[in-house]
Amino acid sequence: DVTVSGRPIEVPLVTMRPMGGTLMLSSVPAGAAIFIDGRRWNQNTPAQIALRPGTYKITLEKDGARVAESVEIRNGSTTYRKIPIGR
Repeated sequence: DVTVSGRPIEVPLVTMRPMGGTLMLSSVPAGAAIFIDGRRWNQNTPAQIALRPGTYKITLEKDGARVAESVEIRNGSTTYRKIPIGR
C-alpha cells in the first residue's frame, strides 16, 4: 500500500555506481601488449583495467611470444593476474 500526503518526506541519499570490477594485470617481463577479447587495449602491462562483470579472454604479446588466459571479473571486486610470457 502507498499513501501520499501533502507534507514533505525526507528520502535518504542513494549513490548509484556503475557495475564493474577491476583487473590488475602484470606480466613477466613487463611491457606486453594487452588484448581483451581480441581487441588491442590502449596500454601495456602493468595495467589497471576497469571492466564490466563477465569472463574475458586476456591475451598478452611481447617479442613474438603470445599467451592467453581466461579471467572472470566480478562486480565490486579486484582481480589480480601476473602472467608469465615465455618462448
